[in-house]
Amino acid sequence: MKSSNLSADVLLRPLSILAGFFCSVSALAEPVVITDTFHYLDNRSVNSVGIGSGVRQQVGASSAIPSKGTQAAAFQDGVRLNLGFQPFTVAPDFFSGSRPAEDLPDGAWTIFFLNNGDLTSATTPDIFGANVIPHPTSVAISGSGVSPVFSWVNPAGSNIDAIRLNIRDNDVTVGNTTVSDVIFSRDFGPETTSFAIASAGLNLQFNRNYSLEISLLDLRTAGGFGSSNILSRTRSFFDFQLIQTSTIPQVFLPMVSLDGTVPVFSFNVEVSENQLIFVDPVVAVGYDYQIGDADPLFRSVVLPEGIGDGLYDIYLWDGINWISFSTGVAGGEEIIFGSVGVDRFRVLGIETSAGFDPSDGTAFITGLTFAGNGQFTGTMTPVLLAIPEPETLVLLAVGFALLRRARCSHPQSRVV
Repeated sequence: MKSSNLSADVLLRPLSILAGFFCSVSALAEPVVITDTFHYLDNRSVNSVGIGSGVRQQVGASSAIPSKGTQAAAFQDGVRLNLGFQPFTVAPDFFSGSRPAEDLPDGAWTIFFLNNGDLTSATTPDIFGANVIPHPTSVAISGSGVSPVFSWVNPAGSNIDAIRLNIRDNDVTVGNTTVSDVIFSRDFGPETTSFAIASAGLNLQFNRNYSLEISLLDLRTAGGFGSSNILSRTRSFFDFQLIQTSTIPQVFLPMVSLDGTVPVFSFNVEVSENQLIFVDPVVAVGYDYQIGDADPLFRSVVLPEGIGDGLYDIYLWDGINWISFSTGVAGGEEIIFGSVGVDRFRVLGIETSAGFDPSDGTAFITGLTFAGNGQFTGTMTPVLLAIPEPETLVLLAVGFALLRRARCSHPQSRVV
């Protein structure tokens, strides 16, 4: 983060360039009422909700009314940060902007809001002394139907004063952005490690894509409220769909990155030797499973029943090529990778009829055991190349293209 040296003319310099930044002035001026200006350090996980990841600075206001037709920008010591309008369900007059933390100064910002010629300003807090908060781990969903329960493990030794939980509808974007709508938001105490959807009063739908957003908050004043009271936060995003029926007690959820040519599902789960865990991305035509650095090796896999014909082919990596290990593996059957275990394996054989569709609600819940104790920080990556059936490759490529086009159909850049 850059250092900030505020000078006496800090308010005058922005005014000299406002005319070049804002659009034309109208005679129908209306004063803007600004509520809850904020500035905090924001550690974001990879995600599919349309916002940038990494450690960033977030600046804005929870409410600026009237929001329609209002433009906003923040200024600090000659630096300008444009703020975007994001009409979330839970915050319909929300404005914010962000950049990587090292690209911005840490001092207070002056935010200007322009509506039809009326210029209103407000200031934010600074973030001097803010520390990065780690992400939670072992995030899981249990139960089936419309009332699932989420659980997670908070990082030890972190300064957590409160926890904010958001639910995002990834099938809806807000305004002229690629950002997923926030349909639920509530703050909880710092010891919270589970959340039941039934307690939220939400009417979630089957075959719809959602994200659970877990925010661990370091507050300026313990017990205080509002985003203006946040000094630092970590935001972790976990994609999920409602499960129709399930006999599996707990399924661990991935963080999803859409930055590459295919989605990458990342996990961070504490595991024990021979313990069976289940992980859940959306279904595709094949997957590569790989452990993270220093993770225990995969000992075995249990693939799901009821996907296509329920039969799969498993391949192992010999350092150069994928080598067939077992063919015609039935869903529900445990396949053991020898006495030592493996660091990666590939699953193919999912039929075209069960392949990737951006609107498909089918899950591919996979059971894994490990050859030792530790943390599973590995990934599941959908397979696009080296698929034996050409029609399968075409379907999957088209599916991912549609998904990325839907995410990129709006011309403006990411603004959260």
